[in-house]
Amino acid sequence: MALAHMVYRTTVTLVDAGGNKSEMKFTMTSATMADALSDAQTIVAALNPLTDAVITGYAVSDVWEDSAVQFAAGGVQVEEIALISARIDTAQEKYAILRIPAPVAGLFQATTGKKSNVVLTTYAALITYLSLCSGATPVFTVSEGEKLADPTNQANLEGKRIHRGSRKG
Repeated sequence: MALAHMVYRTTVTLVDAGGNKSEMKFTMTSATMADALSDAQTIVAALNPLTDAVITGYAVSDVWEDSAVQFAAGGVQVEEIALISARIDTAQEKYAILRIPAPVAGLFQATTGKKSNVVLTTYAALITYLSLCSGATPVFTVSEGEKLADPTNQANLEGKRIHRGSRKG
């Protein structure tokens, strides 16, 4: 996997009188992230007088893609999902739902039988991933800007295998 910078992208969110949201995506020609941030402000300023919707925000992203696109191994399907329920770090008993498409076999308690559909909450790679949204300085947040309770405490996690419908085949 050779990920390389491809483009900067701006997403502008607009809201109507009923609270319905619409997103407009712009592929930028900017040379640097600083230029992309400035160009995004220019887009918002030019778009605002053209719409009666309220521009509620925008995001600028640095898009990286594999320069040599490949397919996963045979039988790997993103419709198969490990659905993780993880406790949020609050006094209330509140949980966030995280999804992992095309989960590895090791993420489950067994390869056959009922336990093959139950997430192994002690799986080291899962703990590492969930630790990114827990602790004093999380890398990302879940739900409404919240962080997870300690993922090494098994009482805070549970999960199962699910399948999402697809008409693609």
